[in-house]
Amino acid sequence: MKQILGFSLIEVLVALFLLSVALLGVAGLHLVSLAHNHSAYLESIASQQLVSMAERLRANQGQQLAQEMILWNADNQRLLPAGQGEVSYYEDQYLIVLSWQWRDQQTLAPACKGLSRQGLACMSLNVVISK
Repeated sequence: MKQILGFSLIEVLVALFLLSVALLGVAGLHLVSLAHNHSAYLESIASQQLVSMAERLRANQGQQLAQEMILWNADNQRLLPAGQGEVSYYEDQYLIVLSWQWRDQQTLAPACKGLSRQGLACMSLNVVISK
């Protein structure tokens, strides 16, 4: 009897199916990676903005706070989605709070005390200015 060499059509179809499932998994993993990378990018920008405001407060010794807040919030809105910052003064230190729109409404975002609005991420920084 003659022996047939090669692959049957069923074997090829099963191999293609397995390869396509594996490639779909890799594509899904890539999308999740991109989303987390963007979130990390926004957190990095927020951290830089917090330090920027702290430096502005130190440079002006807490004076001209209203003008610095306007300029800082203009930068926040330009750099972060729905970026908004607040500065409060309590017991010889400033509390700088920065919030921005999180990637979606269902995912838990990093939050600050007192900020309970869903879908917003938040970072805070305490700054002591010595006189």
